[in-house]
Amino acid sequence: MKTTKNPVLTTASTLGRLLLLVVTSIACGALVAGLFVPATALAATVANDSINMFNNLPASLDVNPPAQATTVLASDGSTIARFYEQDRQAV
Repeated sequence: MKTTKNPVLTTASTLGRLLLLVVTSIACGALVAGLFVPATALAATVANDSINMFNNLPASLDVNPPAQATTVLASDGSTIARFYEQDRQAV
């Protein structure tokens, strides 16, 4: 004798397995997304700190002229050039 499967049970079993697959996929997706939360929070913190650092910079810099001549030396200690105030140009 040949046994026949009940089509209602087969359909219910298939739908149950499909539902289990969908639920498992959603759970795995949520777990993987949760792994990126610390990296995203760190990136946001770095971005905010960078913005605050640039906002706290002064609007203009007070540059004092050099008090003495600047001497450019070679690796052996000999003088290559000397820059005095009259040779300097504001850039």
